[in-house]
Parts: sequence; C-alpha cells; structure tokens
Amino acid sequence: MDIIKVNEWLRHSYGPPRSNIFNNKGVGLVEGEPQPLPLYNPTPEQLREYIKERQAAVVAAAAAA
Repeated sequence: MDIIKVNEWLRHSYGPPRSNIFNNKGVGLVEGEPQPLPLYNPTPEQLREYIKERQAAVVAAAAAA
C-alpha cells in the first residue's frame, strides 16, 4: 500500500484529529483539527432588544393560555 492510501484509511478509521494535537495552529487547520468557535459578544443595545423580545413572547404566551 502506498503511504497516502494508508493515511486516508487511518483518517477514515479513526476520524478527524482531536483539538490541540498540533503545536502549530496552521498545521491543525490544514489537517482538519476542530477549531474553537468564536464567542458571541452582543452589544448592550442587542441585549436590550433581546430582553424586550423575550418579555413580549412571555406576555403573548400568557395571553394565549
């Protein structure tokens, strides 16, 4: 077997690599290492809008019941 076919077989058998296996982030990205998701940091205005929407939903649910 040629080394590329063996590598493909191993990757298929064991799945993608776990996080933080490689010392270099670029290598991890190329090799398919899972990358952490960026954290969502809402603005104060977005938070106020979300709270208003949730309060309106609670009032609508109470009125429907």
